[in-house]
Amino acid sequence: MIKKYWLLAAVIYLGIAVFIFRQIIVSPGVVGMRDDWSVPPLKSQTLDLGRRIFYSWFSGTVISRSLGEYLGSVQGILSGIFGFDGGIYSKLIPLFSVAASGFFFYLLLGEYKIKEVPKFCAGLVYMMSPMVFNSVVSGYILFLISYALLPIFFLFFRRVVNGEPDAKVNIVISSIVLRLIIGQDNFILIASILSGLYLLLRVYTHWTGIRKIALMMVKVFFIYLITLLLSFEFILNLLANNTQSLGEIKAGGITWNTFVNPTLVGAFFLDGAGYSYFYSSILGAVSGVWLFISALLLTFYFSAFLAGGKLGKEVPFYGLLAVFSLFIFKGLHPPFGFINLLLAERLPLVMAAFRNAQYVTVLTSFAYGFLGAVALDFIISACQSRKLKVLFISVFLILFSFTIYPFLTGNFGGNLQTYQLDAQYENLNAKLRESSMDYSVLCLRIHYFMICIYWKTGIP
Repeated sequence: MIKKYWLLAAVIYLGIAVFIFRQIIVSPGVVGMRDDWSVPPLKSQTLDLGRRIFYSWFSGTVISRSLGEYLGSVQGILSGIFGFDGGIYSKLIPLFSVAASGFFFYLLLGEYKIKEVPKFCAGLVYMMSPMVFNSVVSGYILFLISYALLPIFFLFFRRVVNGEPDAKVNIVISSIVLRLIIGQDNFILIASILSGLYLLLRVYTHWTGIRKIALMMVKVFFIYLITLLLSFEFILNLLANNTQSLGEIKAGGITWNTFVNPTLVGAFFLDGAGYSYFYSSILGAVSGVWLFISALLLTFYFSAFLAGGKLGKEVPFYGLLAVFSLFIFKGLHPPFGFINLLLAERLPLVMAAFRNAQYVTVLTSFAYGFLGAVALDFIISACQSRKLKVLFISVFLILFSFTIYPFLTGNFGGNLQTYQLDAQYENLNAKLRESSMDYSVLCLRIHYFMICIYWKTGIP
């Protein structure tokens, strides 16, 4: 792993993220008015996030809380020191999460003997997947953070399974990162599928006897045991407060978009579920060209199976990861759609993690990033001329940039906006905070949320 390029790579990924968010950064106000965006706009509200750990109703130890609780506390502390309001957090948190996802994936590939440029390009593939685009638009803040941390978890998990030195350190770091990741509950299953498939394939391809395999299993057990202990009270609270029957859980785990899936062919392009913000941002005039170039790049990614050497031995795992996740993503569509339905019916607690079918494409993006790096590394190694290497890399980046051009619009294809509260909202908030009287909350029927996405303030 060549550490001398780390800082340069981090700066470039951050610069790309700033370019992606450029219009949002300079827009006044708070990002929101769509889906799960819920960043409090006022400074006083943000300060409350930092104070709530001192409230009597905030029970439990600090380590038992979800990732969102940590994030809220940090926001409150920074607001107290620097005077930040919600507008800063609504822009910087997703920006840094997107940049970190690319950089951390780049660090993961440092574990393999892959050249710097292919590693960097792979980080871009992971960083700008349709799932990331849709998560930013929908305000899935914790999802973005967990997505960014997943490569770091797998980096240390892989070291543990491969029996590398400092096993205890690697186990502890894996556990801590996994604990942070599963603060977004979907990643309990996502991270477990990633680690489980790698573990099974490792046992199959590197059988070294019962004793060594048993030792490896014990190490993995301790990763999850420590993670469980760090989350134990959090999990117990969830179980204690869950009075639903299994049938109710099963029904609740299946939402309107659980079975909104693309066909198997469409699944390869990693969108087509939920609101499909990424797909909808592709202009109809260029959709045919986009489809052709995307298919061309996919073919290039899977050409990694032609690679030999040590890198070639790693390809089957990522190929299996891609096939598995694409099969889940295509849902009830053929082939074997009945298997997906059976999984949803028989394993409702498990499949509820994919209540939005696109969540599973986190694993596909993971696979595409590695396969693309191997294929690019293979081609560059085969080229004797430096000019040919530069030409091929340039062509790849141009084609890739076209396939992800909704990221390059500056406001996520017009799907992301900011809003500013009217002065009367701030005055009302200040008045309520100063008053010692108790108030009741009157719940009023709200507008369908899509109606208000173009409001400049909270007033229609």
